[in-house]
Amino acid sequence: MFDKDDFRNFDQAIKDGKDKEYHVAWSNQSFEYWIYLHFAYSDVNLHRDQWNAKLDELFKTHKLSRYGYKKNIKNLYGLLDSFGGVETAINNAERRMSDFDPKKDKPSKYAPGTTVHTLVEELGKYLED
Repeated sequence: MFDKDDFRNFDQAIKDGKDKEYHVAWSNQSFEYWIYLHFAYSDVNLHRDQWNAKLDELFKTHKLSRYGYKKNIKNLYGLLDSFGGVETAINNAERRMSDFDPKKDKPSKYAPGTTVHTLVEELGKYLED
Protein backbone atom coordinates (compact mmCIF):
# COMPACT_ATOMS: atom_id res chain seq x y z
CA MET A 1 0.00 0.00 0.00
CA PHE A 2 1.36 3.37 -0.96
CA ASP A 3 0.30 6.79 -2.16
CA LYS A 4 1.41 8.91 -5.05
CA ASP A 5 2.62 12.10 -3.37
CA ASP A 6 5.37 13.25 -5.77
CA PHE A 7 6.41 9.71 -6.72
CA ARG A 8 7.36 9.78 -10.41
CA ASN A 9 7.26 6.03 -11.04
CA PHE A 10 3.87 5.49 -9.40
CA ASP A 11 2.32 3.59 -12.32
CA GLN A 12 5.44 1.48 -12.81
CA ALA A 13 5.53 0.59 -9.10
CA ILE A 14 1.92 -0.59 -9.29
CA LYS A 15 2.66 -2.62 -12.42
CA ASP A 16 5.80 -4.14 -10.89
CA GLY A 17 3.89 -5.17 -7.77
CA LYS A 18 1.13 -6.77 -9.80
CA ASP A 19 3.67 -8.52 -12.03
CA LYS A 20 5.07 -10.10 -8.85
CA GLU A 21 1.51 -11.10 -7.93
CA TYR A 22 1.30 -8.72 -4.97
CA HIS A 23 -2.04 -7.21 -4.07
CA VAL A 24 -1.32 -3.51 -4.57
CA ALA A 25 -3.41 -0.85 -2.84
CA TRP A 26 -2.77 2.77 -3.80
CA SER A 27 -4.09 6.28 -3.26
CA ASN A 28 -3.68 9.27 -5.51
CA GLN A 29 -2.79 11.80 -4.32
CA SER A 30 -2.40 10.73 -0.74
CA PHE A 31 -3.57 8.24 1.86
CA GLU A 32 -5.46 11.12 3.45
CA TYR A 33 -7.97 10.94 0.59
CA TRP A 34 -8.89 7.43 1.79
CA ILE A 35 -9.30 8.75 5.33
CA TYR A 36 -11.50 11.62 4.09
CA LEU A 37 -13.85 9.10 2.46
CA HIS A 38 -14.78 7.90 5.96
CA PHE A 39 -16.64 11.18 6.39
CA ALA A 40 -17.92 12.10 2.93
CA TYR A 41 -17.68 11.40 -0.78
CA SER A 42 -15.46 13.58 -2.93
CA ASP A 43 -14.14 13.41 -6.45
CA VAL A 44 -12.33 16.74 -6.22
CA ASN A 45 -8.63 16.58 -7.05
CA LEU A 46 -6.92 18.26 -4.11
CA HIS A 47 -3.28 18.46 -3.08
CA ARG A 48 -2.36 16.29 -0.09
CA ASP A 49 -1.94 19.39 2.09
CA GLN A 50 -5.56 20.31 1.37
CA TRP A 51 -6.74 16.82 2.35
CA ASN A 52 -4.75 17.16 5.58
CA ALA A 53 -6.43 20.50 6.35
CA LYS A 54 -9.90 19.03 5.70
CA LEU A 55 -9.11 16.09 7.97
CA ASP A 56 -7.79 18.37 10.69
CA GLU A 57 -11.14 20.17 10.79
CA LEU A 58 -13.16 16.93 10.65
CA PHE A 59 -11.17 15.30 13.45
CA LYS A 60 -11.80 18.34 15.65
CA THR A 61 -15.49 18.55 14.70
CA HIS A 62 -16.09 14.85 15.39
CA LYS A 63 -13.92 15.00 18.53
CA LEU A 64 -11.74 12.15 17.29
CA SER A 65 -8.60 13.91 18.47
CA ARG A 66 -8.23 17.05 20.54
CA TYR A 67 -5.23 17.92 18.37
CA GLY A 68 -7.01 17.44 15.06
CA TYR A 69 -5.58 15.20 12.37
CA LYS A 70 -1.95 14.17 12.55
CA LYS A 71 -0.18 11.41 10.66
CA ASN A 72 0.39 8.17 12.55
CA ILE A 73 -2.54 8.54 14.96
CA LYS A 74 -2.74 5.46 17.15
CA ASN A 75 -5.84 3.32 16.62
CA LEU A 76 -6.83 5.22 13.48
CA TYR A 77 -8.97 2.31 12.29
CA GLY A 78 -10.90 2.22 15.57
CA LEU A 79 -11.42 5.96 15.58
CA LEU A 80 -12.72 5.99 12.03
CA ASP A 81 -14.92 2.97 12.59
CA SER A 82 -16.37 4.37 15.84
CA PHE A 83 -19.15 6.05 13.85
CA GLY A 84 -19.44 3.55 10.99
CA GLY A 85 -16.88 5.37 8.93
CA VAL A 86 -15.11 2.31 7.52
CA GLU A 87 -18.23 1.07 5.73
CA THR A 88 -18.87 4.63 4.51
CA ALA A 89 -15.32 4.86 3.17
CA ILE A 90 -15.60 1.53 1.36
CA ASN A 91 -18.86 2.64 -0.27
CA ASN A 92 -17.42 6.03 -1.21
CA ALA A 93 -14.26 4.47 -2.64
CA GLU A 94 -16.27 1.96 -4.67
CA ARG A 95 -18.38 4.82 -6.02
CA ARG A 96 -15.32 6.86 -6.95
CA MET A 97 -13.50 3.94 -8.55
CA SER A 98 -16.54 2.53 -10.39
CA ASP A 99 -15.47 4.04 -13.72
CA PHE A 100 -11.74 3.39 -13.29
CA ASP A 101 -10.54 0.99 -15.98
CA PRO A 102 -7.08 -0.40 -15.12
CA LYS A 103 -6.59 -1.40 -18.77
CA LYS A 104 -6.85 2.18 -20.03
CA ASP A 105 -6.64 4.51 -16.99
CA LYS A 106 -3.34 5.31 -15.30
CA PRO A 107 -3.52 5.53 -11.52
CA SER A 108 -1.17 8.53 -11.62
CA LYS A 109 -3.74 10.43 -13.70
CA TYR A 110 -6.78 9.26 -11.74
CA ALA A 111 -7.04 11.80 -8.98
CA PRO A 112 -8.42 11.52 -6.53
CA GLY A 113 -8.46 7.78 -6.50
CA THR A 114 -7.84 4.91 -4.14
CA THR A 115 -7.93 1.14 -3.99
CA VAL A 116 -7.23 0.95 -0.25
CA HIS A 117 -10.81 -0.24 0.25
CA THR A 118 -9.94 -3.53 -1.43
CA LEU A 119 -7.20 -4.14 1.15
CA VAL A 120 -9.44 -3.11 4.04
CA GLU A 121 -12.18 -5.46 2.83
CA GLU A 122 -9.70 -8.34 2.62
CA LEU A 123 -8.22 -7.66 6.06
CA GLY A 124 -11.70 -7.21 7.51
CA LYS A 125 -12.31 -10.92 6.94
CA TYR A 126 -9.78 -11.61 9.70
CA LEU A 127 -11.19 -9.22 12.33
CA GLU A 128 -13.27 -10.63 15.14
CA ASP A 129 -16.84 -9.43 15.42
